[in-house]
Amino acid sequence: MDIWDLAKEKVKANEEKAASLEEKLDDELSGHLATEIKRRHESHVVLCGNSKSVKDIAHLWELGGGTNLTSLLTIPLKAANIEYVELAKNMCMCLSKAIIESARKTVDLTMKDDEALKQRTAKGMKTRMEKYGDDAKLCAPFPIPITIIGGKYDEFQNFDSDKRRIVCQTLRFAAHYYGANLMFFSSRMEQFHRLGKNVLSMHAFGTVAPQGHIVDHSKPLFVKCGDDSFEAIGAPAAASSAASFSRSSAPIQLWKGSFLEAFPQKTLPNEHGEDLSLDPLFREPLIDRLVEQKQKDLELFVRHKREKPQTTENST
Repeated sequence: MDIWDLAKEKVKANEEKAASLEEKLDDELSGHLATEIKRRHESHVVLCGNSKSVKDIAHLWELGGGTNLTSLLTIPLKAANIEYVELAKNMCMCLSKAIIESARKTVDLTMKDDEALKQRTAKGMKTRMEKYGDDAKLCAPFPIPITIIGGKYDEFQNFDSDKRRIVCQTLRFAAHYYGANLMFFSSRMEQFHRLGKNVLSMHAFGTVAPQGHIVDHSKPLFVKCGDDSFEAIGAPAAASSAASFSRSSAPIQLWKGSFLEAFPQKTLPNEHGEDLSLDPLFREPLIDRLVEQKQKDLELFVRHKREKPQTTENST
């Protein structure tokens, strides 16, 4: 059995395991299990649409693992579909400089050798920024459309009012700063199902954008790109005044600092560094044994190459 057959079997086993885990989470989403699930579900989604075929098709790629696997963005982000791509980021990752810069770099590399594609993408970004006015000078718009999604609204609506306000202000700023759309969502609340489908259809197939504009922190936010302003959003608590905010060379960092003051983040220890294959959560006995054997073969090969010149020298 080769590695591809093992991979196919593992995919099938993972699907069954995921279904079983989902049922288990509904019954006992608590303790260490819940912590690990939440940690592993730091992700963003790449949406690729194709409305030219007989059937409308949208491909959704979810990238998990936080900042560890951002290099995989090169898989869905191709020159052939970059004009039909939408990035959807969760509320924490929209403040991550590493995620944003990695995605931006990937998009730039994708368009590097296609001047016509660059011009079309720049034109699309300019169109999205038309309603910004003077705010555009303080923004760092992303080259392709982004939608920032505040998930689990069924839980968020029960937060303290002040905390909801801070989260909503921060998300509104991030969306306005990056030229993104902003929406709240919950798979457990029926009112969001139609909205989610309409937003998906808008980005994948160019259908009419859902109507509405909600910025009240006591309600689920829905703000389309260009429908907000820095003046309406206000300054973060960390800034002493709106003037100091406008003079800041990195306003997104002011908002991030203010957010982290209200919501201190727990640093999860990464005992194994960047090598996720050593993480117990990623143990795959069959695959691991094959990898171990390949590593041993490589070590023997390297050792043989190092010893060969010495043997030749001694013989002479």
